[in-house]
Amino acid sequence: MSAKRVLTWAGVAALFACCGAGSALFVFKFGHLAPSGLVYPLSFPLLCALLLMRTRKAFLACPFMIAAELVAAAVATYLILAALVLHISSDAIPVMVGGALGGLGITLSCAVQYRQLLSRLRLIGAALVGGLAALPFSSLVAPFGQPDRHRVVLAFAIWEAAVGTYLYANCTSTDQEPKDSRTPA
Repeated sequence: MSAKRVLTWAGVAALFACCGAGSALFVFKFGHLAPSGLVYPLSFPLLCALLLMRTRKAFLACPFMIAAELVAAAVATYLILAALVLHISSDAIPVMVGGALGGLGITLSCAVQYRQLLSRLRLIGAALVGGLAALPFSSLVAPFGQPDRHRVVLAFAIWEAAVGTYLYANCTSTDQEPKDSRTPA
């Protein structure tokens, strides 16, 4: 692996981490239940579309990515509530399931442009990266209070950096460049 590739991946990770931190700060500033709750997951898909896919067709994946992030957050929330009702003290499994669903859903959305993401190995990798990167969210579960703002920002930054870098690595690992519908073959 070349030093140039490592530096590129580090830059991509930093870019996605800033995106995740910005999303978390957006939620804190405007509130999750306000209409902004539907806007905050927009930065990650737009960054993916601009950085990875770079075609008009890529923007078709954005609504699917937003839906994947919202579904993953809802599933994690419901699993956490179920764990509280059942008096299960660990929140790691619910957030890992939510993170895995998010990573898998976003990877499937990017497969609109990159068909190689549909391989079983890459989908399993996306679920593993998403699930493991979501572990910092387990320390945020506060049933009767507001979670620490700095931890939330850090958790979002870690998750988006991990999943975004995983996607970048898998989308740029081949010599195939995405083709625009107007670009001659």
